[in-house]
Order: sequence, then C-alpha cells, then structure tokens
Amino acid sequence: MPDAKPPTLTRRDWVIVALEALADHGINGVKVERIAEHINVTRGSFYWHFKSRADLLDAMLDFWRRELTEDLISRASSHATASERLRSVAADAIEHRSFGLDVHRVEEALRFWAATDDSAALKMREVDSARIDYIVGELIALGQQRQQAVRRARLLYLALIGLFTARGYNGELADDDAYAELVELVIAR
Repeated sequence: MPDAKPPTLTRRDWVIVALEALADHGINGVKVERIAEHINVTRGSFYWHFKSRADLLDAMLDFWRRELTEDLISRASSHATASERLRSVAADAIEHRSFGLDVHRVEEALRFWAATDDSAALKMREVDSARIDYIVGELIALGQQRQQAVRRARLLYLALIGLFTARGYNGELADDDAYAELVELVIAR
C-alpha cells in the first residue's frame, strides 16, 4: 500500500474555492473536476477531504453559516452595548470581501441556489432566522418592544439583501453609507 501523502489543500480551501465557483457559475458550476483544474490539483485531493460532491455542498452551507454568521455574531459580542454590537455586525456584514470571496456575489448565489433546492433552502431559512433573531435580541436589549424589534430586524435584513443585490448591477444604488444610516435610525428607535 502506498504511503498516504498529506494534502496541501485543506477542506476549508476546497470550500472557499467551491463558494467562488458558486458565485461565478451557479450551483451547476460547482463541479469537482472543474474546481480541481482551477486550483491545479487532482480530483484525488478532493476525495481526501470529501466523500462526494453532496458532502462538499453541505460543507459550503455549513461554512457560510459558521464563518459568515456565527463567527460574525461572536466577534460582535466583545462590544459592551447592544448598539455597539449591532453597528459591529452591520459593518462586518457589508464588507465586500471575506476569505478572499466577494461576499455579495456568494450571498446572491446561495439564495439563487436555495430557490431551486429544498435542502439549501432549509439551511438558508435557518441562517436567515438566526441572523434576524440575533438582531431582534439586540433591539429588545435597546428597549424596543418585541413586535417592533421583529419588524425592524426584518427591515435591516431585507435592506442588506437589497444592498447585496444592487452591488451586482448598480454600484450607485449600493450605498453602504445609506445602509449604515438605516442601522442608526433603527438603533435610535
């Protein structure tokens, strides 16, 4: 039996490249052979880390949930007040690049994928709910009533999705400062 050679690429590296492929080509562009060719490795490297393409797809959604949702919220927890935490989460959320990925394009591609795949849609709804629930909790901590906090959290979240969408075709409309101002208006009650 030949000696097993440790891979040079990590599972995380594959996931990031797969998310880039998703943003560039949609879910049908997330093909093992295409990704391997793009990063100049053999398909064997892929199978060192993943059982199948489905395993990779699950890992992509898990990465998005963990790295671009849970870790973002965790970083904000170091701030003392709810308003500071909301500002921090909002600032991180509108970053243009993270892990070398164009965030708005990845988010948009994930949502398009979720519109055509029940499994991806379920995970998308879970992440959307977690993000909105976090915002609701912080708005309640600021003294807002629950019903109002839910509406305002949805407003902020839908505006963020709109900002991401506009980045793809209308840079003038995709105004990060306008989004930051909306965050301030919601925080101010």
